Amino acid sequence: MEGRTKTGDIDNIRGGRFGGPLFCSGSFLPPPIPLAEKVTFFARAGLEAMATIYNAVVFGGIGVFSKNIKYQMPHLVWQFPDIKDIHPGSINVQLEGPLHVARYDCTTLPIPWLHVDDSGEILGWQFERFSFLEIQFEPMGGRLHRAWIMDCHHSATFHKDPTRFEIISEKIAGVANGQRCRLHIP
Repeated sequence: MEGRTKTGDIDNIRGGRFGGPLFCSGSFLPPPIPLAEKVTFFARAGLEAMATIYNAVVFGGIGVFSKNIKYQMPHLVWQFPDIKDIHPGSINVQLEGPLHVARYDCTTLPIPWLHVDDSGEILGWQFERFSFLEIQFEPMGGRLHRAWIMDCHHSATFHKDPTRFEIISEKIAGVANGQRCRLHIP
């Protein structure tokens, strides 16, 4: 395969789907995605595709993502340029049922970032992998927004719980704690 080399379990993809050098893993696959409500939607390219819709509720976090994203972002964008225009905060959602992501669009190499606590005190450098799955986020009564599930591999809150996810996207006005929403998973 031209432009692709294999190093251990990480594929080095150059000029692939997202352009530029990306490091995506295909060897860390959890169980298949469970079936839920199936609907038809039109993807960005105008092609008809099927999506699974998950109902969820937005819940408040403690602000760890928004405090630390400025240290992570240059490394994340270098490996996954699609997220370059995201809002520097995340939307935490609790799904009504479990979602087991079978394959992410991209899993980064370990990324160094400076961990900062609530008071702004620097706690030291961390190294962590992040995985991304492009979805459509729909606040109830709102339009669909391009977004990504972001799996932070060291997150005690999200990584091991198949009903809680961190969503990143452009700034979406009006999203509040307790608000119902839907995730459209292709």
